Amino acid sequence: MVKGLLLLIKLVQILMLLAGLAAFCFGALHLSQAAWWRFNGEPVQGTVIEEGLKAEKRSSTGSIRTSSYTTVLIYRPVVAFAWPPGSEARHSVGATLAIEGRDAEAFGKGRTVEVRVDPSMPSRAYLPLPASAYFWAVVGLLAGGAALAVVTSLFYLHEGAFGRDLSAGLSLFRRLRAWHVLASGLLLAALLFGVFHFATVLEQPPPAGEKLNASEALLAGLPYAGPGLAAEMLERAIVAGERERIDRYLDAHAESPSRFPIADDPPRLLGAAVIQRDIVTLKRLLALGFRPTDDPLFDPRPLAERMGLPEFSAALRETARKKK
Repeated sequence: MVKGLLLLIKLVQILMLLAGLAAFCFGALHLSQAAWWRFNGEPVQGTVIEEGLKAEKRSSTGSIRTSSYTTVLIYRPVVAFAWPPGSEARHSVGATLAIEGRDAEAFGKGRTVEVRVDPSMPSRAYLPLPASAYFWAVVGLLAGGAALAVVTSLFYLHEGAFGRDLSAGLSLFRRLRAWHVLASGLLLAALLFGVFHFATVLEQPPPAGEKLNASEALLAGLPYAGPGLAAEMLERAIVAGERERIDRYLDAHAESPSRFPIADDPPRLLGAAVIQRDIVTLKRLLALGFRPTDDPLFDPRPLAERMGLPEFSAALRETARKKK
């Protein structure tokens, strides 16, 4: 009984550690990206060509037994820019985080916004967003860092971890020395560098003859989370209108669904293709077995009709009754 309880406690600690690490890495990724581009990217003016509009259903609990759902519009704008400024060479970049509410007004279609560009590789660029877009990144960094510190201290309870004496762990912070702080700072710097390097590799083209680069293959291959991450990467490519990346992801899925699995739940990929007026991607998704949903929040069929896209509507309705 006692051993089972101790095992459960250790399992909870491990889950807390993984959750804290995930939250910390999420915050570190987006904040380090924003900071790096702020000081290293060259500013250039761009024009919003797509708002990347998407509906998201959120629940608001009214009481213990009742809850209501509201539909919130979120945006992932795509901006076109010329580099060098004034030249005919056109590039585009999509937002890495979603924005909503009043902040989205500054990123309406046709608006002029600032983009940060890597002069040595203009295809690499970053779209700075309002401070509110980084709210959850900051929360993730702080809460994840705090969780890592607390859970790490729990693991440090040598005897306490086995239900004996908690004094060794409780006195952890009283035994901190300068070299502990220095080592922790170096570890944190290395982790931040690793997260940013991972994000940088994620933006690079794959090796010759490969459909995925190392970061894409790693994310898609993660247990449980991989299919959702693969769908997110594909959706971002569709919203950004990155034809080469869309084709790579779809080719990778067609070649090996187990290596690049795509879990489109809730279904949004077909809707993204409709919103971007990308008939090529829509037909490829349908050919791969993706089907419209009857959920009115995510059903792309009425959306295609409202947008006046008969070809899209016909293709969707033709395959609506087939199962994936």
